[in-house]
Amino acid sequence: MKLNIAFLIHITAGLLASLSSCGGSSTADYLNGNFISGVNDSTPPSIINPQNHEQIWHCRTTLQWSSKYKAAYYTVDVSETDDFSSPITGSPFTVNAPATSLALTLPDAKTYYWRVCADSTPSNVYGISSFESMDDAVYVYMPASASAPDNTGMVGNKSKPFQTIRHAVDIADELGISKVKIASRGTDSGGTVAVYGEVVSVKDGVSLYGGYKGAANGAPDFSETSRSITANPTKVQGNYWCTLSSTGTLYSPTAVEGLYILGSNVPYTDSTLGITNTAAAAAILSNNGVKLTIKNCSILSADVMMTGNVTTYGVYTHDAKVSVENCEIQAGKGDRSRGVGLFATSVNSVQDSFVRNNIIHGADGCTSSIGLEVFGGNLLVANNRIFGQTSNDSGLSIAAGSCGVYLRSGKMEFFNNIMAGYTCGCVGASEACITAVFTDNTIVADGTIGNTTNTAGIYLSGSTTSSCILTNNIVISYQNGYGIYKASGVWT
Repeated sequence: MKLNIAFLIHITAGLLASLSSCGGSSTADYLNGNFISGVNDSTPPSIINPQNHEQIWHCRTTLQWSSKYKAAYYTVDVSETDDFSSPITGSPFTVNAPATSLALTLPDAKTYYWRVCADSTPSNVYGISSFESMDDAVYVYMPASASAPDNTGMVGNKSKPFQTIRHAVDIADELGISKVKIASRGTDSGGTVAVYGEVVSVKDGVSLYGGYKGAANGAPDFSETSRSITANPTKVQGNYWCTLSSTGTLYSPTAVEGLYILGSNVPYTDSTLGITNTAAAAAILSNNGVKLTIKNCSILSADVMMTGNVTTYGVYTHDAKVSVENCEIQAGKGDRSRGVGLFATSVNSVQDSFVRNNIIHGADGCTSSIGLEVFGGNLLVANNRIFGQTSNDSGLSIAAGSCGVYLRSGKMEFFNNIMAGYTCGCVGASEACITAVFTDNTIVADGTIGNTTNTAGIYLSGSTTSSCILTNNIVISYQNGYGIYKASGVWT
């Protein structure tokens, strides 16, 4: 049988035309063997990286997608909103084929949405995804309206901040991030500033920063320009015997800055920290290998009445190298045995701590009210106002043993402080050797409690040999008391 060449050509041309009309490809595509790639593909490019909800670091990423046949270029949109109404600078981006990636530096640590389409596919047909941009901090915000924290779906950036400080610290520690930034919860329906109700443990190299602005509706403002410790009080209060603790070794400089730290009314004992009597504290700092800085914080122990044989501390340090700066510290109030604003104790004489530019109060209404108590270690104290209870404005009984500073052992230098108590401005009661240097201080006992012979600007006692060096100080005792009174011990 003879082959009809003309008939075969006619049939082949018809088939090619039919395929071309179905797939949208040219006859030349098929004649060249492009039977698969040549099919008109109306699907968008496929997202390769980052995958949906993936976290990217340092606000940098490279967007990647699959190539599309015959694409001359791709259009990429990046936005802060899922309706793409808030594009970042430069969006939409044009990427010329054959390239199928786009390197980006994002403006902030937020959730971003992105989509890509090819010019060879129908318009408005996109591959769509989102990712979570992270920077050098983990963020925390729990709105005042929330009855309980919920970290479900949160990643710790500005768009999806964690709702607990403790979880943020754990994640920052795990990822090697050095900052946790915490927004104020704002006020509740009754107008009271809401607190983060949790115990916070400091971890090596992870610093905490409060004072960022919460939001009644929408996202909080974590910008540095809107940060204000007074306008945006970031309050934390634990339900344990302390709210802030640092009890592990620190190898990197670590800070706590701009928080309102409120103690609870849950007393406790811990002999490993030298606390043998029942006590409660706002902050416990112990066994720090390098300096821990507490700065620009308000620290108040037990803002409720506590009674009985209980000691309350604003800050209790034990073998800790600590710098306390620009803080207001108070031991709270109540009919308890003792209330100490800042207690510093150390069995390691080389642990150097610094107390600078603070206001430190003992407790109101207790038997013994002390601003600063020192028992061991080396301490530099400068430019502070340190008070035991000095009045009964609170309506509570005045502490019978009220002094600004109480020294038990160690080496201390005091420069340019105001120390005042109702009984004594400063007491040196040596249980071990004390070396105390006072320069340019004002030391005042501003009242009397019964026996005026025990009222003095500086009151020295004890059984060990100690030294008290005074240069250019003002020492005052009102109500017929003593400027400097040496009751016992060997003082040079």
